[in-house]
Amino acid sequence: MGKFLAGHGFLVRALDHRGHGRSEGTRAHVEQFDHFVSDLERFRNFAAQEMPGPPMFVLGHSLGGAIVLAHGIDYPSGWDGIVLSGPAVDPRHGVSKALIAVGRFASLVAPRLGAVRLDVSKVSRDPAVVAAYIADPLVHHGKVSARLGAELLARSDRFRADAPKLMAPLLLQLGLADELVDPTGAQELFPLFGSADKTLKTYPGLAHEIYNEPEQVTVLQDLVTWLRDHVQPR
Repeated sequence: MGKFLAGHGFLVRALDHRGHGRSEGTRAHVEQFDHFVSDLERFRNFAAQEMPGPPMFVLGHSLGGAIVLAHGIDYPSGWDGIVLSGPAVDPRHGVSKALIAVGRFASLVAPRLGAVRLDVSKVSRDPAVVAAYIADPLVHHGKVSARLGAELLARSDRFRADAPKLMAPLLLQLGLADELVDPTGAQELFPLFGSADKTLKTYPGLAHEIYNEPEQVTVLQDLVTWLRDHVQPR
């Protein structure tokens, strides 16, 4: 995706969230969800200082989508536009109330305890993408910690009430065959967002990694078209 955007004239920067990739911290763990949000704000400031002037957009996928949404709510003037891809805004879908209760209890007594393991076979319908995901040493293949799960749930509890505070132009892209993050939660939030400029793009049959699906060119072109339509001087 980064190469595609760069090939269309966009300067692309990315960060590894704490506990992910090359960043420090316990793998797939965070003490407070707001730490993700404050990290993103520091990253935004760094990017703005590195390249002052051009409009700045942010794209968040999956857990990153929840982080970007929270940041957009907490810092309403931070971005010239926001893109959410399969955002984990309602992690309750497909999870039993008993497991949620156990996870929240574990978050208090054993916060680093592994609670949920993602089914990597559902990342994409392209076997090559799944194989690359499995082989990537920077991908955490263990369980997500009980604390991270509980913190994500706690923040998602606020999204419905806070949605009107999201004012930046918004593009929401969803694979309707996503079995890792049920798209229903984001679809239900979409009408509540306060932005007067918001676009919903849905892709029937596409799995979680919509930018890495066999139909990726269509999805990426929709992204580039939206970005170009919103490039205006600050």
